[in-house]
Amino acid sequence: MTQTATSPSTTIISTLPHQDTPQANDRLLCIEENGTLKQLLAHSLFSQGAQGPTGPKGESGKDGKDATAPPLAIFPYYDDTPPDGYLFLQGQNFNASTYPLLAQKFPSGTLPDFRSRVARGAGNLIALGEVQEDAIQNISGSINAVTVGNPWQALGCFSEVQVYGDGYHRFPDATGAPQKITFDASLVARTADETRVKAIGVNFVIKAA
Repeated sequence: MTQTATSPSTTIISTLPHQDTPQANDRLLCIEENGTLKQLLAHSLFSQGAQGPTGPKGESGKDGKDATAPPLAIFPYYDDTPPDGYLFLQGQNFNASTYPLLAQKFPSGTLPDFRSRVARGAGNLIALGEVQEDAIQNISGSINAVTVGNPWQALGCFSEVQVYGDGYHRFPDATGAPQKITFDASLVARTADETRVKAIGVNFVIKAA
């Protein structure tokens, strides 16, 4: 037993063996006050009591570290109703007084229109906010004229449909002689009214505040 005098009426007794538990190294922290011995705490040198329940979580600040996204963040969104604090990017006007951050980025008061478009990382080929129309790289080819001793010669995107043997042919006597050559990409590739990538339709939203 160890006693530590703290006042004329109070003595802390800190090394009484704890006989109520099976661990030999347990101790009782007791206090003697006005001649009455009171148990304050049972403490184990090797064990720790269970953790208490976690308190309720506080509200997340709009622009603090717990915010879901910074203002002006753009996301694809799979619904026809934008979430709270977001606006669709569909070329519509917005209230500059209600959304001052948007007004700084879009002083015209009009949001960009992301419908039927894909987002592309800004860089040397496109600037931030620039709108690009669809395009393809140039397709080129040529067909050399027919001369005596030289048959058709197709280059590039064209190919020879029929090749005759060497020699001179009179067209009236050459059955099946080609009268013209056409180019039609749909014969060998998927085609549409636009040049596009494989895609899935979503709505784009922007964090407005």
